[in-house]
Amino acid sequence: MTITEQELIAQAEIQEVLTCYAQAQDQDQWDLYERVFTPDAVLEFPGTGLGNLSAAEFRAFIETKFNPTRLSGQHALANTTFAIDGESARTVTEVLSFTLQYTDSEGVLTRMRGNSLYVDDWVLSNGEWRIRHRVTAQKNIETDEVTYTPELIAAIRTGSSTRWVFPEPEAQR
Repeated sequence: MTITEQELIAQAEIQEVLTCYAQAQDQDQWDLYERVFTPDAVLEFPGTGLGNLSAAEFRAFIETKFNPTRLSGQHALANTTFAIDGESARTVTEVLSFTLQYTDSEGVLTRMRGNSLYVDDWVLSNGEWRIRHRVTAQKNIETDEVTYTPELIAAIRTGSSTRWVFPEPEAQR
């Protein structure tokens, strides 16, 4: 299999957008999220009860329903395959996810670990790759409750904060 220089560039650009998606959601860096989807993108979540959502609807769900009770979360993306055809492409990416959610009990958290696939259809628009359609296929999910000390919760909260990763400019403080 011969890969052209143009295909290698497209793969690198697409991988950067996938990383922007994970960082946007995991670190609440919503400016990065705006670089991921076309304005008319559709996201499908078969078997999860979420159905089909626009990219804006999914962002609103994460920000208003999911994140208010989230202590931390992480996506690890791996093993992406690429099928690039000019100004369109399809990728399949393995996803490992880990989330800690607050419960009503002090020190008790809900831990979710899962595996899924992102099957993305891409379009090159104005020189930038964007996802126009995503299917998130859940392969596995485990949920349990864990008890953490207040010190560990504080450490995770600090480590999950983007204030130290992306500090505010001096003028905004």
